[in-house]
Amino acid sequence: MAATFLGFRGPATVESVLWQRLEALREEWRERAVELRGAETGILDGGVREHAAQLERAGTVQLEQALVSALVRGANWKLTLGEQERLREGCLTEKCHDIADGKMSLGFLKLG
Repeated sequence: MAATFLGFRGPATVESVLWQRLEALREEWRERAVELRGAETGILDGGVREHAAQLERAGTVQLEQALVSALVRGANWKLTLGEQERLREGCLTEKCHDIADGKMSLGFLKLG
């Protein structure tokens, strides 16, 4: 995802853009966060419309995780303790909490 790449390679000015996108995503899904909790399984059931909705939720979960990982692991900025707490408190899923806590991350493998 682009967010992950920007975390590894983006200039410090990109940090605010990542925050803005994350805040927009959280605002959009805050009231429906429970819908996202089942989206991490990747199991599709139901008809075509339900598949489309499940794919949207899965994409939202992946985007949140990529944005949080990029912010936590940013190569050209360091989050303050307050920013780390804000990042964690806003998480919509458990996996996001794990990423915000530094227990896991998304990213590119270093080759060579």
